[in-house]
Amino acid sequence: MRRCRVKDVMTHDVVAIGAVTPYSEVLKAMAAHGVGALPVIDERLRVIGIITESDLLFEEHPAPVSPDEPWRRHEHAKAEATTAMGLMTSPVIAVTEEAPAARAARVLSEYGINQVPVTEPDGTLVGIVARSDLLRVFLRPDQEIHDEVTREALAHVLRQDSDEVTVTVCDGVVGLHGRVRAAGLVPVAVRLALSVEGVVDVVAELDYEPDDTASPPPG
Repeated sequence: MRRCRVKDVMTHDVVAIGAVTPYSEVLKAMAAHGVGALPVIDERLRVIGIITESDLLFEEHPAPVSPDEPWRRHEHAKAEATTAMGLMTSPVIAVTEEAPAARAARVLSEYGINQVPVTEPDGTLVGIVARSDLLRVFLRPDQEIHDEVTREALAHVLRQDSDEVTVTVCDGVVGLHGRVRAAGLVPVAVRLALSVEGVVDVVAELDYEPDDTASPPPG
């Protein structure tokens, strides 16, 4: 069973800019390439920031600074920026190309962003992955996900003679219900279910047999 990884769905030919790129050139690059985000890289091609359409809105429509809203000073700093260095958001949230596609999806959801740079472990830019890139991974029928979780993922660790697990799937969320022979199988079952393409989350409601070999508590 092979998990879909970021490198399988990401855009490899990514458009990036340097830190000293003027504001006007940032706008032109976004418009010319039809992208909503531009990674900012240094001379060694390492990602040092990212500029999104939201960052450019501060430039066009700066909000007034109130004493009760000190965070708006950051927005005003972006509104006054003339180069990519001042416009960009940093540090950057990134994923590696070997990461599971599900990991990238969780990053996008957790941080409320639409795209995330893909880097080597040293920060070198190798691509970018967007929500649209992940759609084909997670738009799988629930029945198809159910069959793969049951027949391929869990079949490797569950025994029919001692494990009784029912699998349910609703909108990509897998439910594991029943009983397994050992407590250690619960996280294993969850991890294997999460490895299936199209699984958004796993809810485990599993009981397990007590460990008779455990030492009794001191009297």
